[in-house]
Amino acid sequence: MKYLYLFPRFITLVSLTILGAIFFLLFSKSIVPYLAKEYSKDFGIEYKTIKGTIFDGFIVDEFRYKNEVSIGVLKVEYNFLSLLSPTPTLKKIEAEGVALDIDEIQKDKTKTKIIAFNISKLTVKSAKAIFHSNEYLFDLNGSKINYRDENVDMATISSNLKTPQANAYINGHIKSNNIIVDADAELSKDITDKYLYFIKVVPKRLNARVDITKDRVILTTKLKDIAINSEQNISISNTDINLSYFIKKDNFYLKTKYNLSYNEHRAKIKQEVSFNTKKEYSSNVDLSITSQLPQYLLRNIKITINGNVKKHTANISVGNTKAKLSTVDFKDFLFDLDWLHFSATGSLIKNGDELSLNSIIFPKKDSRFLKNIDIKKLLPITLSAHRKNKTTMLKIDANIFNIALNEKSAKIEGSGNLGASRFALLGDLNSKTLEIRSKARSLKKFLTIFGVEQNSKELEYEASLEAQATLYFGDKLAVKGRVDVPFYRVKMKDDEKYSGDNGFFEFSFVEGELSIDRYDFMVRDYKIYSNKKSKILIDSQNNLELVEFYLFDNLLIRGTISPSKKIADLELKSDGYHYRKKDIDITLKADLKGSFNANGKQDISGDITILDGEISYVLQNDYKISDEDIIIIQDLKEKKTNTNRTLNIHIDSAKPIRYKVKGIDLLFKPDIVVYQNDTKGVQFFGIISINSGKVKVEDNIFEFDKSEIYLYGERPLNPHLNLTLHFQTPDSKEIEIYITNTMSSPVILFSSKPTMSQNDIISYILFGEASSELFNNNEKNTNKISLNTLFLGTGLKNMLSEKTGVRVDTLSILTNKTGNLGYEIGARFNKDFRLVYKNNTISSIIIQYNLRKSLRFDVEVDENDQGVSIVYVKDF
Repeated sequence: MKYLYLFPRFITLVSLTILGAIFFLLFSKSIVPYLAKEYSKDFGIEYKTIKGTIFDGFIVDEFRYKNEVSIGVLKVEYNFLSLLSPTPTLKKIEAEGVALDIDEIQKDKTKTKIIAFNISKLTVKSAKAIFHSNEYLFDLNGSKINYRDENVDMATISSNLKTPQANAYINGHIKSNNIIVDADAELSKDITDKYLYFIKVVPKRLNARVDITKDRVILTTKLKDIAINSEQNISISNTDINLSYFIKKDNFYLKTKYNLSYNEHRAKIKQEVSFNTKKEYSSNVDLSITSQLPQYLLRNIKITINGNVKKHTANISVGNTKAKLSTVDFKDFLFDLDWLHFSATGSLIKNGDELSLNSIIFPKKDSRFLKNIDIKKLLPITLSAHRKNKTTMLKIDANIFNIALNEKSAKIEGSGNLGASRFALLGDLNSKTLEIRSKARSLKKFLTIFGVEQNSKELEYEASLEAQATLYFGDKLAVKGRVDVPFYRVKMKDDEKYSGDNGFFEFSFVEGELSIDRYDFMVRDYKIYSNKKSKILIDSQNNLELVEFYLFDNLLIRGTISPSKKIADLELKSDGYHYRKKDIDITLKADLKGSFNANGKQDISGDITILDGEISYVLQNDYKISDEDIIIIQDLKEKKTNTNRTLNIHIDSAKPIRYKVKGIDLLFKPDIVVYQNDTKGVQFFGIISINSGKVKVEDNIFEFDKSEIYLYGERPLNPHLNLTLHFQTPDSKEIEIYITNTMSSPVILFSSKPTMSQNDIISYILFGEASSELFNNNEKNTNKISLNTLFLGTGLKNMLSEKTGVRVDTLSILTNKTGNLGYEIGARFNKDFRLVYKNNTISSIIIQYNLRKSLRFDVEVDENDQGVSIVYVKDF
C-alpha cells in the first residue's frame, strides 16, 4: 500500500516540476534574452535589446542582420501553440525603421534553409531600400502571408513608396513570388524634365499596374491625352503602355498603342521598343491612317529602327515603297529608296535649322508611266533640295526634263521644261493648289520623248499645244484645266488630209474620273463641239470607261476602251442629233453598237432613223468617165478589199425627207441596210421611196409620182429603178415618163394623152411643140431647121448629161431627104478605139479603130447588112 501511494505522488511531483519548468520557459522574460544572446551571433544577427516571452512573442530594438538588413524596432507576436503545427503561424510582425540593402543581399551567396511559415499580419513603417545606390522609402502592410519552399503568397499588400522616379501608393497581392499591384503614382520632376520634356502638360498622377517576378518587372498604364510642346498641331490620345524590364538581361521592352493626330489627320500606331543600358535598341512601328485620305496615298506604314552607340538605321515600308535611312550622329544621313517606278540613293545633312538633300534617281524600265519613254534620254537624274530660314529650294535635272522650285511662306514658284515644251508653276500649300502652264510648239517633237516617232507614211501629223491646269492636292487629288490647239494638221496614207485652227478642250480629273467639260474643234471645215460634261473613268490598268461622252451635246457615246489590249466596246445613242452642213441639214435618232479588237476587227451594227431634214448633196456618178470629146457608160472595176470590218446598220426615216438640188426638189423615205462582211466592200439593201417631187430641165417641169429605187447589194452600186414622172405640155397634153431597169442601163418609156408618136413626145419634152411642126424642111424654114436642130442637140446633151449622167459632147442631129429627124452618138473608149451609134432612117453601129494617125479602119453593122471601110484622114 505504501508503494501504491508513493508512485502517484512521484509522478505528480515530476509533472508539476516539468510543468513549472515549461511555464517558466514560456512565460519567463529572461529566457528570450538568454536564447538571443547565446545563438544570435551564430546567425549573423545583432541587436541592442530584446524582450518578451517564448509564449506570445518578443520585441527587438536595433535589429541588424549582417550588412543587409537593419530594423529600428521589430515586434513579433504569436501564439506558442500555433508554432507547434507543421506550418508555424505568426500572429503579427511589426517593423519600424527598416533598412534593406538590395545590392548587398544580391551579393550574399549564403543559402539558409527556411522552414515554411505563415504570418497573419505584417506592418512595416519608415522603411528604405537601397538599390543601385538609390534610396527607395516605403511603408508596407500585408496580410495572410504564406512562405513554403521559397515561394511567398500574400493575400493583400499595400504600400506608400517614395523613389527618385515617383511617389506612389500601391495595392495588390503576391502569388508564388509574383507581385501584382495597382499603383497610383506621381512622377518626379527629374523624370518629367529628363524623359517627358516634350509633353506640354504632364499628368499629375499616373495609374499603373506593376507585375514583378524574380526575372522581370512589367508596368502597364494608360494615358488619355498628350500634347507635344514643339508641335502644337500634334496630339496623342488613348495611349496604352506596357513596359517590361528583364532583370538578368538588364533589358527593357516597351509596347505601346496610341492614337496620333496632326491637324485634320488621324492615325493609330502600334510600337514595340527594346533597349538596354548599353544603349542598344530596336523598334517596330505599325502606323495605320484612319482619317480620310486621297486615293493616291496609302494608309499603312511600317517602320523598323535599330541602333547602338555607333550607328542608327531605319527601314520604312509604305505599300510597295521601301526606304532605308542610316546615321551616326543624327546630323548626316544616308538613304536608299525603292519605288515601283524608280529607285534612289542620296544623303541628307542637318545643321541646326539648315537642311540639305542630294540624290541620284534611277527610273525603272517596267514602270507603266515610263514604258513609252526612252529612259536613256532622262539619264542621269539628279535631285537637290535645300531649306534654310524657312525657304526651300528644289531642283531636278533629268537631261530632257528639268524643274526648279522655290517655296517660302507656303508659296511655291517654279519653272521647267520637258523636251522642247516649257512650263511654269505657281502653288499655295495652304490652299493646297498648284497651277501649271505649258506650251509645246511642236507635238511631233514633244511625242518623241515618249518613243513616238513619225516614221510611217501611213500617218503624218503636226500640232501646237498650249495647256493650263490647276492641281488640287487636298483630301482628294483633282486636276482642272484647259488645252488649246492653235493648229493641227493630219495626213493619212491615202492622202486624205485633216486640219483645223483654234481648237480646245476643258477637262477635270478627280479620283480616277476624267471629265471633258467642253470642247470645240474644226474638222474639214466642220465644227465638232460639246458643251455638256463628258465623264470618263480610268482604272489602275489605264482602261477607260466612257460613262458619258457627248458629241454635239446630243450624241452620247458609252462603253469601254482598253489601250493596252487595243480593244473597245462602244455604244452611240441620240434621240435628236442635228447634223448641219451646207448641203445636208437633218435630225437623226441613232442607236449604234461597235466593237474593235487588237487585230483591227471592227463590228458595227444598229439603227439610224432620220427624223427630219433636207439634203442638197450632189451625188458623184460612178458610171461615166470623161474624154476630150465624150462621156461613155461603163462598169468601174471593183477595187479589191481586204477589210476587217463588218457593218449591219439599218437606216430609215420617221417622215419624208426633202432632197433639193439645182433642178430637183423631191420628198423621199429611205428604208435601207448598210451591210459589210469580212471579205466584201460596203453593200446597200433596201428601198428608197419617192413620195413626190419635181425635176426642172431648162424651163420644163417634170413631177414625180410615187416611185421607188431598189438596192440589192450590187457592187459597184447599181440601183434598180421604178420611177414615174409626169410632164404637162404648154398646150395641156399629158406625158408620162417611166424609167426602169438599173441605173447603169436605164430603160425609158413614154406615154401621152392624147396618144402621140415618140418623136412628138420627145419634141414636146425638149421644145414644147410637135416634131412635125418643128422640122418643116422647106426653103422658108431653113434657118429654123438649122436653129432648132442646134437647140435639139443642146437640149439632148444638157438633159442626158445633167440628169442621166451621160454627157454628150459630140452628139450630131441628122436630117434626111424627107426631113425626118435623126441623131448620131459617138463613144470613145481610148485614143484608138471609138464606137458610134447612128439613128437616121435605120439604126446602125460603127466601130472605128485608128491604125495610125491618118488611117482609120471602120466596121458598120445595120439592120440589113454590114460593111468594112478603110478611111484615109488628112488634115488641111
